[in-house]
Amino acid sequence: MLPAVRFYTYSKRFEEAYTAAMRPLTEELDMAQPAVDILLFLANNPGMDTARDICTYRHLKPAIVSFHVEKLAGEGYLERQPVPGDRRKCRLVCTEKAGPVIRRRSSASALRIATATGLRWRTRV
Repeated sequence: MLPAVRFYTYSKRFEEAYTAAMRPLTEELDMAQPAVDILLFLANNPGMDTARDICTYRHLKPAIVSFHVEKLAGEGYLERQPVPGDRRKCRLVCTEKAGPVIRRRSSASALRIATATGLRWRTRV
């Protein structure tokens, strides 16, 4: 069993490595890390397309998600679509403009994260 302190150390290393691996992309696109995270979350998790889903599974605060969703929608990266039967909710859908951002992520980033954290990286066969 993994002791709590070791688990915390690994999770912190992973978080730092992820941020470092994503930094070139966020700088190139001139986007904040949470904005890129939101686009990638929506692209990689079909059916989990509400602000609540993003908050729950990415552990981002609602105010942060709200701010970046508003900005991404205003810049044309996201569209809001109503959820049938619940007028308070809306689905968040990536637009074509978000395509280049989503395509820019690569397995090289995953390899850098694995290397930085000391985890083993296996490619799928």
